[in-house]
Amino acid sequence: MLDPETKLAQARRHVQEGRRHVAAQRALIAELDRNGYDTIRSHALLAAMEEALRLQEAPGAAGEVRQKKPPGDEPGGDGQSQRGREPAYGCGSHPPTCRATGATA
Repeated sequence: MLDPETKLAQARRHVQEGRRHVAAQRALIAELDRNGYDTIRSHALLAAMEEALRLQEAPGAAGEVRQKKPPGDEPGGDGQSQRGREPAYGCGSHPPTCRATGATA
């Protein structure tokens, strides 16, 4: 099993490789476009690759730990937990009309 630092380094390497693959595909598709080829499916595949790369680049995707917010930065701004407070609507854990509990706004 890899230690956390090795996993993080591996994830970062995968993102770098993904960036190179996407750049190479963009170049290939641009050349195909210039030469008059039908690239509709190529563009669709490129969009999927770009989305996968975007997800890999998202904060926390590589298992990086985010800094915990200091007290006072939470909703309510007074440094106290939201637990024990009356929810703004319904049961507090679900949309205004909660399917789980039947509570409404």
